[in-house]
Amino acid sequence: MSDIAGTWFQYAYLCSDGYFVDISDTGDCAYYEFAYPNIFTQYTVNESGEKEIIKQGEWVYNAETKIAHITEPKGWNLDIAFDFGVLNDSYIATMKIKGRTQNSSSTIKARLLR
Repeated sequence: MSDIAGTWFQYAYLCSDGYFVDISDTGDCAYYEFAYPNIFTQYTVNESGEKEIIKQGEWVYNAETKIAHITEPKGWNLDIAFDFGVLNDSYIATMKIKGRTQNSSSTIKARLLR
């Protein structure tokens, strides 16, 4: 894909045993929003339907490397490598998220909501 703009809904994460755990029906899913011109927001939705922001910043995407770089004001920058696919007529991606610490790094599966 040449454009990652939109909202990506996390539906699974890679556990320490090496397989993906489906969390789509748990309410523990995160959203990764890539808005134009370059605003990034990672958030969850609470029981009241309100966004709870986890991280915000600015994003730049390189379509050749399939990596998005997020610059966060406090320095907790992220690099997200995308591996794209299609499932049931929806764009999906495995997102390898590399943060500054082990706790801010993970691998997830997400679906593009747009």
